[in-house]
Amino acid sequence: MKIYIAGASAELARCKEAITIAREAGLEITQDWTLVVEMAASLTPEAASDPAFLKRCAAEDMQGIEAADVFWLLLPEAESQGALFEFGYAVRERGQRYTDDDLDRALEILISGPRVKTVLWTQADRKFTSDAEALAYILDRAVMESCCACNAGEPFPAVCEKAKP
Repeated sequence: MKIYIAGASAELARCKEAITIAREAGLEITQDWTLVVEMAASLTPEAASDPAFLKRCAAEDMQGIEAADVFWLLLPEAESQGALFEFGYAVRERGQRYTDDDLDRALEILISGPRVKTVLWTQADRKFTSDAEALAYILDRAVMESCCACNAGEPFPAVCEKAKP
């Protein structure tokens, strides 16, 4: 499963932890923007705020969202323009896929965090009050999608054989 994990650069540790866990579980991270944030911190202020650099970063993030099966927003404690932009772009991408009848590539939008009851929650497919709950859902979904019976279009088995130890 391909996933884009969004969040606030001010909460980089939280975002990096979610990305690391997802990657170690075998999910494909479509764009690890946290690496770009870390790299930008080593640049001069002029280079880090260069319009061409920022435009390239935004384009890479948008491509990551477009390539994802799941968009997960770690809803920041404080306002984050980048995270809100990414959320809005994901909502637009989901709508575009329905318009294009690309239902095989439906984008599921998840949000997690204590501030989940904001105006944003109305556009998310699933809401979780903690990142751990969202991650458990994502990992369960990944296991079910990898199950042979599920991929064959058959009903979900009561217990997926591949999930058994």
